[in-house]
Amino acid sequence: MNSSRLRFPLRPLVHSPCLVILIIALGFLSGCKEELTPEEQVRIRIGELEANVREGDLSELKKAISENYIDKQGRDRKAMESLLTYWFLRNKQSYVVTQVVQVDTLDPGRVRTDSLAVLAGSPIPAFEDLSKVHGDFFRFDIGWILEGDVWRISDATWRFAQKEDLQSLWKREGS
Repeated sequence: MNSSRLRFPLRPLVHSPCLVILIIALGFLSGCKEELTPEEQVRIRIGELEANVREGDLSELKKAISENYIDKQGRDRKAMESLLTYWFLRNKQSYVVTQVVQVDTLDPGRVRTDSLAVLAGSPIPAFEDLSKVHGDFFRFDIGWILEGDVWRISDATWRFAQKEDLQSLWKREGS
């Protein structure tokens, strides 16, 4: 017999008190998990998409567009994918910080968000400290639809943000 080999006692794992406690605790926690509201789910989704921009993950951004996407300018999903591709090719390094201004739950499967975003070619500090940022500030109005268990963009409009947009945001946060 090779004495350098490690040997462990052969006893059932359920006899380990730590393992039993861990299994019970995990079962308890999974049973207590509260379901997130549509607003919370969309806010998480926006954070994921923000991370996709920072990572340059164009494929995940394209997946966020609903097959039924159509906006007020008549753009469909294919047109939005082309627009995203152009933007990524034009901006090799992209940084974004978003601030959700308002979320309206229209029904359990549809949500509208009003957001401000800063897009820049260099890292951006927190949204509260934008005085030294050289980038573009946008205001986004986005429709979201729940497709299966994934929130996707059903329509969107955007424009360059105005000074009043930022001032109204800071007044809201101050109150």
